[in-house]
Amino acid sequence: MQWDERTKKWVAIGAFVVFTIFIGWALYFTFFRVPDELTFPPTISQDQLQIPQLPQVPPSVTEEVPPPETISPPAEVTEPPLTAVPPTQLPTPIATGRETQLGVVTNRFLTNSIPAHQGIAAYDPLSGNFVRVETDGKISALSDKKFFGVTNINWGPNGNQAILGFADGSNLYFDFTRNIGIRLPDEIREPSFNQNGTSIAFKWIDPRDPNRNYIGVGRPDGGGLRFVEHIGRKSRITQIKWSPDERFVATVHDPYNPNAQQIFFIGQNQERFGSVIVPGLSARYIYTPNSKLMLASTIDMERDGNHVLQIISVESGNTGTVLTTGLKTTVEKCVITPDSTTAFCAVPRNLPRGAGAVPELAVGVFDDFYQLDLKDGKAKVLALPVIDGTQNVIGTNLSLARDGTELWFTNSVDGRLLSIRLK
Repeated sequence: MQWDERTKKWVAIGAFVVFTIFIGWALYFTFFRVPDELTFPPTISQDQLQIPQLPQVPPSVTEEVPPPETISPPAEVTEPPLTAVPPTQLPTPIATGRETQLGVVTNRFLTNSIPAHQGIAAYDPLSGNFVRVETDGKISALSDKKFFGVTNINWGPNGNQAILGFADGSNLYFDFTRNIGIRLPDEIREPSFNQNGTSIAFKWIDPRDPNRNYIGVGRPDGGGLRFVEHIGRKSRITQIKWSPDERFVATVHDPYNPNAQQIFFIGQNQERFGSVIVPGLSARYIYTPNSKLMLASTIDMERDGNHVLQIISVESGNTGTVLTTGLKTTVEKCVITPDSTTAFCAVPRNLPRGAGAVPELAVGVFDDFYQLDLKDGKAKVLALPVIDGTQNVIGTNLSLARDGTELWFTNSVDGRLLSIRLK
């Protein structure tokens, strides 16, 4: 049968439409579809977790997901000012909401710093050493061993132990007090220490079979591992973070609508706690030390596609209250005071639209520092940082001195460890 040119044209168009629909369905099924339910596996013993053998995946257990608690509407967003005073004023030595002279703790390039004793513990990627930096800038090695190729560092409390992830996918638990290391299963991902450092929660990710992905708990050295929740293909929307009171070990973030997500709280003994609906997408969070609040950052797709901080109540019996602040930053650029009342955050100036979804748009955008009241969500300028006569500062790895007199952070511009005097 001979087709004329017009018929051939319409057949080609029809074939292209069918092909496009098929490709769209395949992409959704492969990358975006998630199972409708989470299931509880039985407790699995340490013997069953030995590599290379993996435990048999138990049959699915159907459970109704509890409805979310009633939440209050987000508070009215008040955008914080970008500058507090004219930039011509001389910087002050103590943060008072205007230009503030920064201190240099050390010029050594350090990453992944956390509070430790009377200073911080950090990693020096150039030398491969883990070090302790005292408040006077003195640096000492935490171990005589060197670690190269480290891609992820999950610290225990006080910087005495850590789980290191390497470029080849291997994991190493290291005890700096005893100066010993123990190889952990490669399947362990995103380990999180509990408050006293005696246990970890983690994702168990099987690269060969996503149906064997779990949330697990155990000792940091790999002993006593057990699974507490089957997550399967929901591993990509699961976050591991042990709450200070040890009620929660993880959260699962299900899409709720195009600009909101429903966060489910998972306990270490197969508990299902309440859920909360949070405005925005891609939530990341930290807990307050008293475990009553989460400080989360989400991407607000309805406004400008940038991150915004949310304060979420997770106190027993009051899970679900959400307060939206006006600070456009990520939670990784914040630190919370020990009394759980205040957060200090590095906040980018004049973020372009869409920088939350496309972080490359924020490259070269410098920060100012804000103080956030966690009770009412109100923020005020803490400091407009000045170093070497410029305000070229991008703050990461924020931490507070033990006596609360200084705010320490790494300047991503040059890798130096800098400080802001608070008192």
